[in-house]
Amino acid sequence: MDDAETRLVIFDCDGVLVDSEPISISVLVGAMNDLGVSITEDQAYERFLGRSLSTLVDTLETEFNVHADEEFLERIRIELYARFRTELKPIDGIAAAIDGLGVRCCVASSSQMERDPVVAVGDWASRQAARHLQRNDGQARQAGARSLPACGA
Repeated sequence: MDDAETRLVIFDCDGVLVDSEPISISVLVGAMNDLGVSITEDQAYERFLGRSLSTLVDTLETEFNVHADEEFLERIRIELYARFRTELKPIDGIAAAIDGLGVRCCVASSSQMERDPVVAVGDWASRQAARHLQRNDGQARQAGARSLPACGA
């Protein structure tokens, strides 16, 4: 296996290409404060980072006696996606690192397509995706994977 040629590098999105956590926590804290739940960003990181929206809803109901309906959750989604589009940037140095690999690359993510941070990383990801969108997307769909082509050689 030592002689195997690397033909494709698959990157995880969040934490590797972008860091959406500060934006996500900020949106969550604002939304909770709007419901009358006082929570700091540090507390939100501790209690909710990496947890699902259903966990948030359960916590609001059981610990704070606050009902988070679908309208509340939709407001969170809308603000989060809007802020991703305007604030989310590639992690420093990742573009040069990917360009220096000299092999095809793609992004794999378990996020919903409309939430996926790579969708919103701006011009760099858009240019990279455009270079390899058709080739990588077709391969991913044939394999049954959910892959967001975002870079390539």
